[in-house]
Amino acid sequence: MSLANSTKIDIKDPVINQSKRFTEIRLDDVNTVYLTSSLKIINVGYVANPATSYNQLAGVEGQIKRMILYDGKQVLCQQDEFNRWSAFKNTLHENSENESKRSHLVHNKMGFRVRKHPTIQFSQVTDGDIGGGQSNTTQTTATKGGVYLSDCFDLLSKINFLHTGVFKNLRLRIEYESDERKIINRDNATATATSDDIQLVCEILTDENDIKSATEQALNMVVPHNEYVHDSFQVAENKPTAGTSPSVQTVNALLNAYNGKYVNRMVMMNEYSDATKYINANRVLGAGSLGSQRPFRTNVQARVNGSNALPDGGIGTSGGSSADAQLLARLVDSWGEQNNYYSSFTHQLDGSTSNQEDGANREGQLGHVGFVVEDKVDNLQIEFKRTSVYDTTPVHKTGDGLRVHTFGECRKLLSVSNGQYEVSDNV
Repeated sequence: MSLANSTKIDIKDPVINQSKRFTEIRLDDVNTVYLTSSLKIINVGYVANPATSYNQLAGVEGQIKRMILYDGKQVLCQQDEFNRWSAFKNTLHENSENESKRSHLVHNKMGFRVRKHPTIQFSQVTDGDIGGGQSNTTQTTATKGGVYLSDCFDLLSKINFLHTGVFKNLRLRIEYESDERKIINRDNATATATSDDIQLVCEILTDENDIKSATEQALNMVVPHNEYVHDSFQVAENKPTAGTSPSVQTVNALLNAYNGKYVNRMVMMNEYSDATKYINANRVLGAGSLGSQRPFRTNVQARVNGSNALPDGGIGTSGGSSADAQLLARLVDSWGEQNNYYSSFTHQLDGSTSNQEDGANREGQLGHVGFVVEDKVDNLQIEFKRTSVYDTTPVHKTGDGLRVHTFGECRKLLSVSNGQYEVSDNV
């Protein structure tokens, strides 16, 4: 059937809005059918003084820490570490889509152009002009963007509509990031900031035949979908002293968030434990903590239910040397094409400073590690290795402490029978 023979647009204002904490928007009109493809948060932005550009990877999505769609108290879908997950997801779009579309929607700087220049060949998208994509000192002058809920929640990309005859008390809760360094490219201490009020754009069915058909579908349906579950572990600092050999550090971490779930694939990303490592003169370096630092000679092994999920010896090194291209190949095999740039996935590469815009600060900042699991998890362990060398610089790239974030794509199932529903792990 056609779900858009006759529709109307409605804009929902927040019923609760606590600046810099959370916003709640409700979709609880009686017997109403909302088209999921059109659900869009608008006016997502930031007000700051002085005006500062948004995070290079996340754009305005950096403002959102967590997003949950409820029906009453029942969680239908949620995304923890939303800004970090969005920063990674934005690397999965084609360069042309990021450059011409998404960089204007979320105001990040993904999408790259090649140009003839004496020193810089790879420049970042700047949203049409050098001043684009930034917060500002007032609500009216700040650059604002939009976020489609179907991009946020896989469930909403798998169903055509939300019917309040089944989901009677729908409410969207948006929790905001408290660390300003993940939102805009400056340190917290330079000024104050206030979250913008946001709204939710809805498209509602009005044609009686469409509503009848949608109601018949809504009362009985089975919808397999995925949810991206977060967990993390710490890697202590490891700084060899002068005259000593490089030190190989091994950390074994047990990830309990995935127990009892069927995990399709995983991605890992590394963040300095000390957020000040990303700051220089009150400015955030490159993508800051929403990127993924590539440690020197990274090697990763995943053990699922006692068996290695990756080749013996893990991935990331070969013959004692870095094999960053191997990690990138595994990431592409498991998650798809990457919109990255020269030196983005390696610890250090000659010419990165002179071959791209802001090259020194963006080197090794897309060092994500991805792999396939395809198993029900009872026990998941990560073995993480890196090599540290003597270094006296303020940012010890090979030895500073890390927090390693993991996201697992976990199978879920929405089952509706005679208007009663259940959301469960699909194992």
